[in-house]
Amino acid sequence: LYLVQTVAGMLSMVALAGWFALMVLREHRLSLAREERLNAVFGALSGGVVGFDAAGRVAMINPQGRAMLGAETAALPFDWPAKAILRTPEDSQPATADGPLGRIAAGEEVHGETYLLSLPEGGEHYVRITGGPLRSGGDLVAVAVLDDVTQQERHRQNIERNSRLDALGQLSGGIAHDFNNLLATILYAVNLSLNEDQSDRSRRLLKQAIASVD
Repeated sequence: LYLVQTVAGMLSMVALAGWFALMVLREHRLSLAREERLNAVFGALSGGVVGFDAAGRVAMINPQGRAMLGAETAALPFDWPAKAILRTPEDSQPATADGPLGRIAAGEEVHGETYLLSLPEGGEHYVRITGGPLRSGGDLVAVAVLDDVTQQERHRQNIERNSRLDALGQLSGGIAHDFNNLLATILYAVNLSLNEDQSDRSRRLLKQAIASVD
């Protein structure tokens, strides 16, 4: 009986250990599946997603973000690439610590601010930056989303430029119309003067005036 109880206890322990191992394996597989889904979601995003650690380094980034920053081969974590310079669209000055990334890393929220992202080999792109701190992100303390809005921004600039040209054209047309009225009055008065008796010298001067008005 003692031998049977001992064997039964050992079998129970083996069964429990096997069940525990199966649960651990199951959780590991679920964790891998969740990570794969998360990576698939990050990879499918059109914009760049950049996560920062407490030291302000890039601790998480999707492929689009790597392409935007020119950091395709950089090993995590890494500092923000020095060649990826954010500039303000108004004066093309480099963003300082008070720029969007500095404020996001400091715990502030940024909602859709547009900057020029300059890369030596990739030219300039307009990016709209949105981000803020993470409350329970583990090693990540903040995340920023960079959307490439180059086409939209250039389209907006074209619309503004065309609007300014249209306003300038209307202003120029109004000035030309008013000036033409003044010239018409002068021309009418000179023609009336030519219909009266004038000396040869006066007629020559009046004809010169008509030529100048024309």
